[in-house]
Amino acid sequence: MQATLRAASEARRHGITLLVVGVTENVKQRELEAIASYPPRANVFRVPNYFSFINIHAGLTRAACNRA
Repeated sequence: MQATLRAASEARRHGITLLVVGVTENVKQRELEAIASYPPRANVFRVPNYFSFINIHAGLTRAACNRA
């Protein structure tokens, strides 16, 4: 996890916006928020399984396109 946090921090330093998707309830919310760009409420998405990506498609697309 530390390597992931370092890489996320480096990416943010270079101006990259990080949108994060947690799949299943086994992923810790705090870890997702630590990786995502600020504010996490706008950049962290959760789905119960991979089949549920369609449920966040619009929000994820909107978040990505608003930052491009």
